Amino acid sequence: MAMKKNVSLRFRSWIVLGSFLLVNSLVAQNRTGITVQAGSSNVEVHGLGILDVISPYLHSIPEYRAGLDYERELNPQWSVMTGAYYATRGFGLEKNLDVDLLGLDVPLGVQVNTRLNYLEVPVSLKYEFAKQGITPYLKAGASAGYAIKGEMTPTVNAIINWKLPSIPINLENDLYNRFDVAFIAGAGVSIPTNDIGEFHIELNYRRGMSDMFQDKITDIRIKSNGIGAGIGYTMRF
Repeated sequence: MAMKKNVSLRFRSWIVLGSFLLVNSLVAQNRTGITVQAGSSNVEVHGLGILDVISPYLHSIPEYRAGLDYERELNPQWSVMTGAYYATRGFGLEKNLDVDLLGLDVPLGVQVNTRLNYLEVPVSLKYEFAKQGITPYLKAGASAGYAIKGEMTPTVNAIINWKLPSIPINLENDLYNRFDVAFIAGAGVSIPTNDIGEFHIELNYRRGMSDMFQDKITDIRIKSNGIGAGIGYTMRF
């Protein structure tokens, strides 16, 4: 008799748990959308004393990011976000020289931009400050990326600027790290357009945790951090 009661109690417990999970899945909302971002990056260099010679000539280049968002609501204010993005970033190396031309000192600049293109998957936790209407929010998490292409673009800056053909980068070379891991954080605001759609405007920060370039001989290591702004559109379903 006691065994039947225990079985009955377990069965009812599973029914209650199953009902709770079903109701939660029906009530929780999903969102999908598209986002485009652009910003500036900061080159962070580490290594040996040779950096005193190289660092003044290194500079950042603009970074871009675009892709699809997916958001799963945990409750009315908390949600988990992920997606798939195409991102591009890198660094530049520039050296200025004075060239004697017809008795005049003509400044001549040689610049080489190194740019890597990534496929990225971010995962972050998002908190919304309001349940409806125009809604500010914060989010934080991490992203993992894999470099699929890279190129170096040389430019000669003089009286006339010459942009030379880009040179493909062999990403199998040990100088470049194809895998990229970063900490990400953002703040933004969502603006409803109708019952199921909304625009969002966002400021974000990316802190690189892995070296995108490393010369093991000189121990020069380069990380890329970035601040950007973006706009997107999402729909609930």
